[in-house]
Amino acid sequence: MKFATIVLASGLVFGLSAHAQQAKRPVYLIADLNVTDAKGYADYAAKAGKTVADFHGRLLARGKPEAKEGNAPGGLTVVVAFDSMEEFQKWWESPEYRALVPERQKSATGNLYVVESLQ
Repeated sequence: MKFATIVLASGLVFGLSAHAQQAKRPVYLIADLNVTDAKGYADYAAKAGKTVADFHGRLLARGKPEAKEGNAPGGLTVVVAFDSMEEFQKWWESPEYRALVPERQKSATGNLYVVESLQ
């Protein structure tokens, strides 16, 4: 009976571990931008914000970062959350957003990163 209990417990732990690894985790898009055309960027941001919402994304932060160590990016930092990498990819590759990318590229330069949450 002890053997059966150990096997069952091991299977349960393995099953929970495998489930946890397969669970979808939030992802964050981080953009460090140098806005070169304020009006053009404002137009882009309004349109892009709607596409983000359409794909269940949420704007978490937007502003000039304050450095606590090292150097902060010099321009605007934007943080957007998506429920999963899959949801982010759907938005990123959507025709609605892809049509807006040239507007962002004309009005701002910088770096965009996506990072997956630990939980």
